[in-house]
This record gives sequence, C-alpha cells and structure tokens, in this order.
Amino acid sequence: MADAVAIAPVFSVIVPVFNEAGCVADHAAALIGGLPAGCELVFSLNGCTDDSESILRATIGDSARILVRAEAGKALAIRAAEALVTLFPRFYVDADVLVSGAMLSALADRMVAGDLDLIAPAVAFDLSGATPLVATLQRIWQGLPHGQSTAFHLVLGVSRSGRARWGDFPDVIADDAFIASQIPADRRAIAGDMAVTTRQADRFWPYVQMRARWAQGNAELAARGYRIPQAAGQRQALLAATRKHGLVPALAYLTAVLLARLLSRLPRRMRPRWHHDRARPLAVHATAVAPALRR
Repeated sequence: MADAVAIAPVFSVIVPVFNEAGCVADHAAALIGGLPAGCELVFSLNGCTDDSESILRATIGDSARILVRAEAGKALAIRAAEALVTLFPRFYVDADVLVSGAMLSALADRMVAGDLDLIAPAVAFDLSGATPLVATLQRIWQGLPHGQSTAFHLVLGVSRSGRARWGDFPDVIADDAFIASQIPADRRAIAGDMAVTTRQADRFWPYVQMRARWAQGNAELAARGYRIPQAAGQRQALLAATRKHGLVPALAYLTAVLLARLLSRLPRRMRPRWHHDRARPLAVHATAVAPALRR
C-alpha cells in the first residue's frame, strides 16, 4: 500500500499595517511567496497616512484582502480582520517583519504535528546599523532565558482551541504578550530552527524608549490580571552575560532596563513614543539551530 501523501495545512494570516510604506512591498511579496493555496491572507490597514495602501494594491493584486480603516489601532485592525477569516491555525504577523509564506507553512505543519496552541519562530536582529553598544545589548537580551524560550514576538501562530481561550481581541499595547498569557506553557513553543529578522533601535536612547513601551505593555497586562510568561534563571544568565560580554555592557543593559521602567511610569502625556527604524529591507532566513521546539 502506497504511503499517504501529506497535505499541507491551510491557515489564515492577519497583518495589521500602520504606515509601513518603506517595507510593505517587499514584506507582502515574501509573505505571498510559498503560501499554500487556499490560505486566507488579510492586510488590515489602520490609520495609515502614507502610501501603504497604494503600494500594497500594486504589489499583491488579488492575492490577498486589504482592509482600510481611518482609525489607528492595532487591536482594532486585528478585530476587523478576524471578522473575515475562518481558518486555523491563525497567524498574527507584524507588518515590519519579513517572513515568507513557506516559513508560515512550516510553522503550521509543526504546530499540528506537535499538538500546540501557540507557536512562533525565533527572533534574529539585523544589527548592521546599530552602534557596538546597542548591538551587544541586543545580543545580551537574546541570550537570556526570556529571549530564548518565552519571547513570543512578531509572528505568532494560534490554534483554534488556543484562540477560543479569549473573546474579542483587547485594546492592549503588548498584544503578543497577551496572546502568550492566554496559552499554558506546555501548549506553546518557539521553533528554534526557524527565525525571522527584525530591525530595532540602533542607538541607546531609542533602545530605552523601545523598552519603555515593552514595560508599559507588561504593566498594563498585569493591571488587568493577566499572567505574563516568565522565564526562570534571568539573573543567573545576566551574570553569565557579564562574564561573556564584559561589565560595562552588562551595566548598560541594566541601566536601559531601569530607565525604561521609570519612563513607563511617567504620566501618559510624558511617555516616550515608540521608536521604529524602517530604513532598510530585511532578509528572511531560517537558521539550523536545533530541530526541537523550545517549550
């Protein structure tokens, strides 16, 4: 008897878009590439004041749906897109991250095979424009237990049963941490052998501003009673990072963390704005780190 032919699962993909004209063409083209036939792909534009819409329409044609709302808000964009899609797994993809449809398909395969409710690829940083100090700070964060095992960011795949754990998508800053907070630890995993690349702040103060928003998001979730996933061994790993990278970078990392927490506690009108560098396109890649999932 002939072996059964494996059928790639179909799934839905939601991409909230806010003023991403600098990268949306390349990222949309990569996302469509390798996406299995029958998948649902929705770009949900919210409050865009740039050319994101016209660039998207010229890039993707009829390959995906494009929603346009004048009001800005990521959660609003996600809710609007969720009203249109039906398939699971469901991927929530940040528009400023370059990920291929083929990688999403591989993640969906692994999600089904591993009986998971949440999956995400590992995160790699494009450090080509960063100062040596900030590049080291990013490496320190990436080497900590949180960066390796509980940092569900940028691209999140959720199963039908996982999505059933909450109702309408809430208006929160840390949407990725919210999703992770809804899924038990033994039902979520990071695919350590696949990675998506992102560019973040490349100078120290913008790095602090970025972390301040992280702190704002986590404080908001905690105030609402959500349990944010925590990784054990952070302090011990930071001591190891001090030995590896040196005392000055480790102290700079701690300074950035403390400054960010202080900024996050300022009155709303005084809080720093989100820093985002979209100057250059990114390359999608997969890294042969380890075939096992990080749970």
